[in-house]
Amino acid sequence: MSKSIKSSTSSRASRPTKPKSTASITDQLADQLATKLVIESAKGKQKAEGSDGEATKLTAMRAVNASSQTLSGVVQSGWKKSASQAAKSTLSTVNTAVSTCTKHLAILRKLSPDDLDVERAALSVLGKLVALEMWEVALNMSGEMHPRLIYRLVGNNPTPKSSSSPPGLLLLPLPSPPPTDLALLNVISSYFSYTLTALTQTIPPPKTLETISKDLSSPSKHFVLDWLSAFAVLPTKHLDSVLTRAYSSLVRMCSPQSISSSLSTSKSVEVAPSVAFNLRCYALKCLASTSPGVIESNNFWDQALKFTKVLVKSTPRSEDAEKAASEAILSFNRDLLEIVQKREDRATYLACDGTNAAFASFCEYWTVFARKAGDVSTLQMIDLLMKRVGGSSSSILASPMKPSAQSTPAPQSPVKSQSIHVEAAKIFNTLCQGTLVMETLSKGEDVPTVSEALAQIEACVDILRAPEIQRYLRALDLPVDSPSKESATLSRLSGKIDRAFERLRRYAVKLLESPSTKTEPFNESIRTLLDTCVLCMQTTISDASLLIIKDNANRALDTIFSLSRTRLNAQDPNSYLPAYDYLKLAQSIVDALPSEAASENPDELPDVANYIRCISGAHYNIAGTLYQITRYGNAVPFLLESCNFAGNALQMSRCTKRSIDEARAKEWTQLEEQLYRRWELLAICYSKNGDKRNAYHAYTQAIHSFPFDVSGLTAQACRLPPSALFDVSSSSSGSLAQLTSLVDRVTHIGTCELLLSPAEISLRSTLSTTSSSSSSSLIFSVLHKVELPPSALGILLERQLDYLDTIRGKDGVKELSMQVIKDALATYDPANDVKLPVRRSRVLLRCLEFLYREPEAELCRLLDFSSVDAIADEVEHLLSSEDLGDDTSLNAFCYQYRVAANLWAGLHAHKRADPSQNALMKTRAEQACSLVKEWITRNVHHTPRASRRISSPKFGKRAKAVSPRVAKVAKVVSPKPARTTRSRAPPPAPRKAPARTRAAVNPVTPKNKGKTVVSQTVTIDAPRTPPRNSLETGTIAALKANLVFDEFDKFLSLFQLASRILGLLSLILQKAQVLDAARKLSQHHGGAVSDAFVTISIDLAQEYVVLGRFKRAAGIFNQALDIVRSGQISRDVSIRFILRYAEALAAF
Repeated sequence: MSKSIKSSTSSRASRPTKPKSTASITDQLADQLATKLVIESAKGKQKAEGSDGEATKLTAMRAVNASSQTLSGVVQSGWKKSASQAAKSTLSTVNTAVSTCTKHLAILRKLSPDDLDVERAALSVLGKLVALEMWEVALNMSGEMHPRLIYRLVGNNPTPKSSSSPPGLLLLPLPSPPPTDLALLNVISSYFSYTLTALTQTIPPPKTLETISKDLSSPSKHFVLDWLSAFAVLPTKHLDSVLTRAYSSLVRMCSPQSISSSLSTSKSVEVAPSVAFNLRCYALKCLASTSPGVIESNNFWDQALKFTKVLVKSTPRSEDAEKAASEAILSFNRDLLEIVQKREDRATYLACDGTNAAFASFCEYWTVFARKAGDVSTLQMIDLLMKRVGGSSSSILASPMKPSAQSTPAPQSPVKSQSIHVEAAKIFNTLCQGTLVMETLSKGEDVPTVSEALAQIEACVDILRAPEIQRYLRALDLPVDSPSKESATLSRLSGKIDRAFERLRRYAVKLLESPSTKTEPFNESIRTLLDTCVLCMQTTISDASLLIIKDNANRALDTIFSLSRTRLNAQDPNSYLPAYDYLKLAQSIVDALPSEAASENPDELPDVANYIRCISGAHYNIAGTLYQITRYGNAVPFLLESCNFAGNALQMSRCTKRSIDEARAKEWTQLEEQLYRRWELLAICYSKNGDKRNAYHAYTQAIHSFPFDVSGLTAQACRLPPSALFDVSSSSSGSLAQLTSLVDRVTHIGTCELLLSPAEISLRSTLSTTSSSSSSSLIFSVLHKVELPPSALGILLERQLDYLDTIRGKDGVKELSMQVIKDALATYDPANDVKLPVRRSRVLLRCLEFLYREPEAELCRLLDFSSVDAIADEVEHLLSSEDLGDDTSLNAFCYQYRVAANLWAGLHAHKRADPSQNALMKTRAEQACSLVKEWITRNVHHTPRASRRISSPKFGKRAKAVSPRVAKVAKVVSPKPARTTRSRAPPPAPRKAPARTRAAVNPVTPKNKGKTVVSQTVTIDAPRTPPRNSLETGTIAALKANLVFDEFDKFLSLFQLASRILGLLSLILQKAQVLDAARKLSQHHGGAVSDAFVTISIDLAQEYVVLGRFKRAAGIFNQALDIVRSGQISRDVSIRFILRYAEALAAF
C-alpha cells in the first residue's frame, strides 16, 4: 500500500472543532496541516523507507510538525518576546523550533515545489511568530515565503529566500486572470496581514517609509487593495480581519513614537508629511473596503478629517508645499468617495444630516481646498452631496403687470374739482394710509385685514394715475415765500405730497426687495404700485423744471432697477424679458432728459452720463447672474446693452464740462478699466452658443475698450520689448496678461475658425475700423472707435506676430504673418511722422526671420524691399543714428538688433546659394563680432582684460603671488610680446584669423607643453578647487547688470545657427569668432555658471582644438570644468561637456 501524508482530521471530518477566537480560517487550516500529521499505513512506510526522497520528506514533515507544536505550546502559555519578564529559556526554545522549522520547510520546498500545503504550514508558523511578537524572525519567514508565492502566481523560478527589501515583501504580482483557488487566496491574504504586522513592529527608517509609500501608490505594484477583487470569494469575516489589520498597521507605521521606539532612540523621529499622509490614506481606503458594520460612519469620516488636518498642520508654510498638500487632499478625497460609493451601506455613509454630522464636516473641509484650487467640478460634486437631503426651493409667484412707456387710460379721478386745500388733503391722506400699510408690513406686523390693506394700496394707485397729482409734483420749485399767497400755499402743499409720495415709494421698494411670507399676498399689488410710481414720475419729467427733473429721474431709475432686479428669476426664463423691458423703460426716461446745451451751468442738469453708467451696470448685473447659471444665450442681450451703454457713458463723461468729485471720478475710472472685461464676457457667451463671428467682433471690441493709458501699456512699450512686456509670469499687471489673451483669441478665431482674410484679421485694420460689421446678428448701437497711438498699435501687432509664430503650421498663417508684418512696418513708418527706429528695426528682424523660412524674392517684393540685404542695411541705418526719437529708452537693444541683422543677412546669403556666399557670410560674421566687441566695451565700465586674465588657472595663481602694482603692470605689458609672437610666426593660411593667442601658433604642439596644459584637468575626481573670481564674483555681476537682452535664448540660437553654417562653409576662423562672441554675451547675460555659457564654451573649445590651438582650448575647458564640478548646471550639458572634453584630451 502506497504511503501518503495527510491531515489526521480527514478521518474525523464530522467531529466539530472549536478554534480560538483570535485565529483566522487560514490559521486553522495551516495549523491542522502542520501540527496533526500522521502516517496512514505501515505499508506506505515501508515504501517510503525504500525511497530516500520519500523518507526525507517524511522526516522533514515530522520535524515541521514537532516545531509547530512547540510554538503552539509557547503561544498557549502566553509568553511574548516583548514582555519585560520574558524567560530566556523559552526564547531559546522558540529560536530552536524556528530554526528547525525553517530548515525542514526548505527541504519540503525543494522536494515538493508545487505543494501549496508546504506554504500553508509555513504560514501557520508565521502566524505563531507574529503572536509571539518575534518580529525579525517573522520577517525572515516572510522572506522565505515570498518567492514561493510569486512562483505560484507567475511561475518564475523560486529562490531560497526573497532578494527584496522588507518593503518589497508586502507586494505580490497580480496575474491576469487572478487566481480563484480558495486555499491560495487564504494563504496570500494572511501573508499580507502577517507580513505587514511584522514590518510595522520593526518600522524601518523614514527613508524606507518613502519607498513603501511609493510602492503602495504605484499602479504596477500590488498590495491588499489591488487584490480585493480576487479576495471577494473569501469569507467576509476573514477579509474584514485582513483589512482592519492593514489599517491598524499602516497607521501605527506613521507614528513618530513608534518609529523612535523601533529605532531605540529617545528623540522623536518625524516622517515626511506627504509620506505619512499617503500611508494613512491607504490605510483608510482599506478601512473603507470593509463590510457593513465593521466601522460606524461617523468614526470613519472623523478619521478621514483627522488625517487631512494632520497633513495641513505639518505642511511647511510655502506656496509649493501648500499647493502639493492641497492636491494630495483633493485626490485622496475623490478616491475615498469612490470607494465609499461602492459600499452596500453607502446611503448611511453619504447621508448629510444630523445622523452623520462627521460627513458634513468632511464635505465642508473638502470645500475649502476645492475652492482654493479652483476645482469647479469638485465643488459641484460636493454641492450635490450636501443636497442629498433637502427640499425644493419655494415656488415663484406669478408675474404681475409689465411696465410700459405708454400708460393705459386713467380712470376717472376720485378727486373732485374742489379747493386746493381739500384736494391736496385728500391726496395726502390717501398716500399716508398706503404708507402706513407698507410700514406695518415692513415691520413684520399683521395688518387688520388683507382686503383692507389691498384696498388702500389700490387707492394709492388710483391717486397716482390721476392727473391732479401732477399739479403738486410740478410745483415743487415754487418759492415758499412767494409774494403770491396761492403760489406759496401750492409750494407748501406740494412739499407735503412729495414727501408722502417718496415715503410710500421707499417702503414699497423695501418690501419688494425683502419678501416674506406675510407680504406674499401683497407682492403683485406692490409691484403694480411701483409701476404706477414710475409712470407718474415719467409724466412729471416730461414737463417740469430742471430741479424737479433731476429729483424725479433719480427716483424713477432707482425704482426701475429694483423692479428689474426683483422681477428676474434665474430659474424662470419667462422672467428674463420683463426684466429687460424694465431697463428699456429706464433708457427711454434718460433719453427724454435735457442735454447740457439746455443750460449754461451743466451742474444744474441731470447727470445723464452717470445715469447711462448706472443702466449699464444694471444690465451687467443681470447678465452676470444669468452667466453664473450657464444661461449664456439669455445673457447676451443684457451684456450687449451693458457694453454699449458703458461705451456711450464714457464718451459723454470725457466731453462733459460738469465738475466731478473724487468718488465719482473713481467710479468712471473703474468703468474704464473694466469695460473690456464686459466685452470679453460677451464674446465668451457668443462662443458658448457657437456664434464664432459675433464672438470675434466682441473680442475685437474688448481690445478697442482696453484701458491702454491706465494699464501703462504705452509707457512700458517705450522701454520694454514685447517679450518682457507680455511675459505673464513676470508682469505685475494682470490687465496686460488679459490683453495678451484677447489678442491671441482674436488672431486664432479669425485665422483658424472663421478663415477671414489677412486684412480683416490684422489688428491694424481691425482697430482702425468700427466693430459693427455687416453681420445682422450683432448690432452695436455705439461705435467705440479708439485711435491708438502707433506705439500701442505696433506693440499689439508684434504680439500678434508672436502668437502666429506658435501656429505657423496652420493654413493661412503665412499670408497673415506677411500682412501683420506689413502693417507693423507701416505703423512704425517714419513717413507717417513717427520716429520709432528701434521698434521698426525689431519688426524688420522679424521679417528677416520669417523670410528665412519662405521664398525670399516674392515676399521682399510684397514688403516693398529690393532684397534681404536692403532690410539689414535699413536696420543698420536706423540704429546707427544718434537721434532715436521716442525710442531713446530702448537704446540698450540697438547693438543686439544690429548684430542680429548682420547674422540674418549672412544666413540669407547661404540660403539663396549666392555665388559669393562665403565672402558675404564671412563679412557679415566679422561685422557682427565687431559689433559685439563694441557693445561690450561700451557698456562695461571696467577692464574686461583683467577679468579675462583671472579666468586662467595660471594667471589666477600669479595674481595671488605678486603685489597689486606688479599685477597691474603685468596686465598692461603682457599682451605686447604675445602680439609680437603672433606676428612673427608664419601660420598656415587656414589658421591666419585665430592667431590671437599669446603663444606661438604651431599645428604640432610640443608634448611636454601639452601635458603641462592638460595635467590639471585629467583628474576629474580631484578635490574641488574654490570658484575663480571670474565666475561668480563682482566682475561678472557688474557685467550682467550693464547688458540687457531681448529674448536672449532666441538671440543665442541665432549665433549657434550662424556658427553651424560657417562650419559648413569651412569658415572655421569666423565660426570661432562667432562662438567667442556668443560666449561673451552668455557670460554677460546669465553669468559663467549657466547652461548657455558652458554650451557655447564647449563649441568654442572644440573649434580651437580643430585649429590646433590647444592651449587656448585647454583654458576654456579648465574654466568649464570648474563649473561642471560645481553641479550648478544641467545634467545634459555636463554630459556633453565630459564627452567633448574626452575628445579634446584624445586630440591633445
